[in-house]
Amino acid sequence: MKKIVLLSLLSITAIFARVTTLSEDFRDENVSAVIDDPSMEEPHIQTLSEYFREEDNSESNGKRSEPRINTMCLKNEEAPPAKDPIVDVKFSGDIEYYTWQDTRQVLGLAQNFLLLAPARKVLDDCGEDINSRGDLGGTLDYTLLTAQVFGPKVLNAETYGQVTVLPFGNLVTLNRLRFINAFIRLQWETASFLFGHYWHPMIIFDGGGFPLTPVFHGGAPIEIYADLPQIRFRKRWGQLMFQGAGAIQLDYQSPGPIGLSPTYQRDSLVPMLDGQLRWVKDDNNFVGVGVDYTRLLPRLVTNKNCKTREAINSPSFFAFAVGLFGDFHIASKVALLQNKPDTLALSGYAVTCVDLDTDKREYTNLRNAAAWVDMELRKQWSPGLFVGYSKNVGAPDQVIQSINTESTIYTLLNTFGANNDVDYAFRTSFRLRYNAAPIQLAAELTFMRVGYGTLEAINIVDDECIVTGCCPKGKVFDDVPVNLFRAAFAAYIFF
Repeated sequence: MKKIVLLSLLSITAIFARVTTLSEDFRDENVSAVIDDPSMEEPHIQTLSEYFREEDNSESNGKRSEPRINTMCLKNEEAPPAKDPIVDVKFSGDIEYYTWQDTRQVLGLAQNFLLLAPARKVLDDCGEDINSRGDLGGTLDYTLLTAQVFGPKVLNAETYGQVTVLPFGNLVTLNRLRFINAFIRLQWETASFLFGHYWHPMIIFDGGGFPLTPVFHGGAPIEIYADLPQIRFRKRWGQLMFQGAGAIQLDYQSPGPIGLSPTYQRDSLVPMLDGQLRWVKDDNNFVGVGVDYTRLLPRLVTNKNCKTREAINSPSFFAFAVGLFGDFHIASKVALLQNKPDTLALSGYAVTCVDLDTDKREYTNLRNAAAWVDMELRKQWSPGLFVGYSKNVGAPDQVIQSINTESTIYTLLNTFGANNDVDYAFRTSFRLRYNAAPIQLAAELTFMRVGYGTLEAINIVDDECIVTGCCPKGKVFDDVPVNLFRAAFAAYIFF
């Protein structure tokens, strides 16, 4: 963990040094938005990361761009001829096939397409590991279709809309269309508002500031992954940019007494709040820090029919950097995550205190420290490497694991019966892409190691407290490592 955190911090420091040394060059540039639009330049190769980045830069600026393939102009025929069309619609997307094979059973979503962790060892009566059998899968469910709408000026702001659909389903059932992006943006010279469904604000889409693995969620459960309805605001002062957002859970939900549900956030009456400050040179070189806040109200009534309003407040903190040195791209992030299972990350919350007469409960955060680095050489043959680590650092207060037969720990892996007994997760993957636009082929080998152990916590049975471990604050001891290899292949055609 220390080595990966150190590597992440060194990456952030190096990129920050590059950004600051380029300050004089930046002042001489004519920049009309926080991040330049790479679609204004003709890329030598279009990789998957460049495709995503092109899509995201439409959120960063308000410039009209010429469509690559298809343009549809909608005009009022009775209006006088205009120099520019009132509305331009640009269609783009890709067809993707992704197949994989795992060396053991896994904990995953979308029929294990979205890998979270190798399954823990479960021994049969003969001492053999039941979960040692591998897994095989294939899907087209990250095929994308995007419509971009460039509208007229409103309130002196450029207007833009985007809809992106894919057959990713609801994380359980595939081959069902769902929106990952559906938003409207108003863009002024140095400020913008975004309204709609978009990536979680903690995901740094600009400049490829996320793991550029063949599938977008290839950093889970170390890097977050989620999309949700939100209002996002950006404001720029020279090289300094502020971003603030408020969001509501939808498909990606928090666990709680009734399972995964957005109800806990809705009942709290407080949206997820996110704030960031960035020091920006251009779309490929910037550093930043951020804070994310979530408030949940797990219950309205206790098991003994008493009204309750106890909530859990969960701030998370992170720092990130993106840099491009010639053809070498690097991105990095370090984070302290509290109660972020709604983003497919390790962490969560638990009961810390209970009134046995009324069943009213208080809650504490389960925390994880995470760090990752992603590197890629952008050539026709494009190698890349992702390395990430997440460590359970426990809770600030005592943790009650169960009350009689009811589990009172709420984490993502708890839905698989893991009970937050994961001490650490390590994930690294080497990838190799071949780019021959519009075709891209990619191969990836992923290695994961997860430490399963025993949780230091309190179990209440018939009003008696049974303590596991020396300090019941949610850390894990006596962990047993479980390893997994995943070999994957992906093929894309972009249009």
